[in-house]
Amino acid sequence: MRERRVTCLLLAGGAGTRFGDPAKFLRDLCGESIASRLIRQLEELCEYVVIALSHRTIDRARALCENPRALCVELPGSGYVDDLSLALRSLPKPVLTVAADVVARDSVIRNFLENALLRSVDVVTAVVEDSPGWQNPVGLALFNREEGSWDTVVLDAGDVVDVDTEEDLEKAGRFCG
Repeated sequence: MRERRVTCLLLAGGAGTRFGDPAKFLRDLCGESIASRLIRQLEELCEYVVIALSHRTIDRARALCENPRALCVELPGSGYVDDLSLALRSLPKPVLTVAADVVARDSVIRNFLENALLRSVDVVTAVVEDSPGWQNPVGLALFNREEGSWDTVVLDAGDVVDVDTEEDLEKAGRFCG
């Protein structure tokens, strides 16, 4: 599928304020946690899966760290952008970053990565169109460098859910089975 080795970074150290739980990625979906589902999807695509936790999530997420293909690290939990920037400085590129509350059909992450690797830019982010002309990022990006030229890939809103509320978790249930 790919010519370059890719590192995956699963960002799981947020505050979870909209959901009301910083470890929302441990909620059950289709018989496994959201994070376990993501790790399974990422293992097929990446040489390494790094799970970035914080003081808010590390104690509750220790079971994820038992996966022999995953490496858990603790970041300060200073916010998505700050933690992402800190992690990116330490990881070999390209890095596929995924927010731990993203639920996507199995082919979506693979297709995004294949598409992003073909682009001649430093950063490619995934977005969905919520309404005509209004695009929202969904917590999926490929970094060839930490900053620089940038492009987007528009995903079908029916293929990915950024779980910020209980209602979003219910919507994500449509990917089961």
